[in-house]
Amino acid sequence: MEKLKRILMAAAICCVVSAGALAQKQGPDRPPPKQDPPPKVTVPENKNPPQQDRNPRNDDKKKP
Repeated sequence: MEKLKRILMAAAICCVVSAGALAQKQGPDRPPPKQDPPPKVTVPENKNPPQQDRNPRNDDKKKP
């Protein structure tokens, strides 16, 4: 009975180790990872455009 337990335990360990090795294998059949597209920046349109001054200001402070 002891010998049977050891044989079954050894077989189970071999199965787990081989399954782990196959799971980590990276073969040529795997596609390369996809690159993320660059983020798109959207600028909301200004609903209230600045008003244009019809009368330009004179900021010349030398004149009285």
